[in-house]
Amino acid sequence: MTKDEKKYSKYSNDVNHKILQNAESLADLLRQSKEYNQYLSAKAKLEQDEYNINVLNEMKKQELHIRMSDFMGEGILNREELLEEMYMALSLNPVVSEYLNAEYSLNRLLGELQKIFGDILGLNRETVEVLPMFNESKAYKLVN
Repeated sequence: MTKDEKKYSKYSNDVNHKILQNAESLADLLRQSKEYNQYLSAKAKLEQDEYNINVLNEMKKQELHIRMSDFMGEGILNREELLEEMYMALSLNPVVSEYLNAEYSLNRLLGELQKIFGDILGLNRETVEVLPMFNESKAYKLVN
């Protein structure tokens, strides 16, 4: 049994096996993309400073809290303004800003793939939208 056959042995039908092989090929192509490589570079810079990591993690916790409150129907007043203010404050830090822009670009590319799959398969957008950060209306691009 080859390495691939072992890897996908839980998928008994050939179509599923081919889907997974093609997914790996697509991931290899994504690794070659400008967006992915800019993300890796920005992430490496970010990880060089503990302060930057802590600032970003705190912002993401706050963002999650705001989004969860909204989801639970608690509604935080001016939630979009709060998120925008957080992102604008972070944009003053060039390392964090570079990371967030790179993350945004990569997530946008992944979101486009997700949309293509949803459109081709006839799934509505809400069903396919697993990662809310891919949704442009919920992600902020920082401009420096």
